[in-house]
Amino acid sequence: GRDGVDPTDPDSITMVRRLTENAGVAAFAGIYTHGGHSYDHEGTDGDIALKVRETAAEEAQAAAAFAKRIKGEGIDVPVVGIGSTPTCSNPPSQGLEGVNEMHPGNYCYYDVMQERLGSCTEEDIAVRVVMRVIGHYPKKNLLLVDMGWTACSKQGEACGFGRIEGHPELTVAGLKQEAGLLKSTDGKQLDFARYALGMQLRLEPYHSCAHTKQHDRIHVLADDQQTVIDTW
Repeated sequence: GRDGVDPTDPDSITMVRRLTENAGVAAFAGIYTHGGHSYDHEGTDGDIALKVRETAAEEAQAAAAFAKRIKGEGIDVPVVGIGSTPTCSNPPSQGLEGVNEMHPGNYCYYDVMQERLGSCTEEDIAVRVVMRVIGHYPKKNLLLVDMGWTACSKQGEACGFGRIEGHPELTVAGLKQEAGLLKSTDGKQLDFARYALGMQLRLEPYHSCAHTKQHDRIHVLADDQQTVIDTW
């Protein structure tokens, strides 16, 4: 499990009390939990979303109940926070009573993993890793691109590291440090004339947190998805 305390353990209340009694050392700001187990669900899109909502409800109820116990000891709880990207995207249908802070995860970007978890659609994925075609290997039926694991991390290897936008016939076959190989999704021979040397392709990342961490800047595009209007 993750770091933290058991909200049902009396020792957790004792720890909070010790914090409030030593205000010069630390200040008790509140409680927070991350519903990381929301990533464990599998099934169809609708089933996963329903399971995530159930997890979100459990997450919210656990935090609210712990906060109530702390308040019952006469201790103020300024923040009662919850959240993961899945549970923020599919919050509990009954609401978030007792919770006053939501951590949205990579809600602003999303990624292929979140799409698989029912958090978003492909159209909601707002980040890409751009690569160029730099070589053809017709005998091996492979394209060489200038995107290695240093450009997109190694997360999502079992899922092709994400999805090649607009090219369902392509998937990532493997990544070297500075370069990668693309193959046909169905094993059929690629039409290499479609992929000129220097052509740009875009990867919808499997995990945008890991992928964007590989870069020191982000190019912001206009609605035409071509014109760079800012760099962050």
